[in-house]
Amino acid sequence: MAYRAPGTLGLVGCVTDSSTGTGPFSSGQAFTLAVGQGSPAWLVSLAQLGGAAFIGQLPAFHVWVLDRFGNPLSGVVMRLALVPILTVGLAGFGAGSVVQAMAVNSVATFGRVAIRTLGRYELPAFAGLVGALSNPLTWR
Repeated sequence: MAYRAPGTLGLVGCVTDSSTGTGPFSSGQAFTLAVGQGSPAWLVSLAQLGGAAFIGQLPAFHVWVLDRFGNPLSGVVMRLALVPILTVGLAGFGAGSVVQAMAVNSVATFGRVAIRTLGRYELPAFAGLVGALSNPLTWR
């Protein structure tokens, strides 16, 4: 039996022994199996970013997190990184950027992210060791 979704599964086992002359004898036992949510296995960017005005913020964007069976995960903390491809000056997130978000109903929303330097970047999201790259974006 394969049980791939978080939840509770009830099982009842029953054994009958008729090998003795005074039998048959039966015994049953009920079991409850609780299956917790899995570890993050896939991150999916729900919209690709293109660019934004300099000294402005990126539009809000969302990242979806799933376990290895494709089940949505909640309560998973995701973090952003900034990977410069070509910049003019020292790359980094702008002041006040929030680069960590918790998934609610499988979706982490990043609503306050700014990049402080002109250039071209990738913006990967990570949940533990699992990551997803964005398409390259240009900050003008």
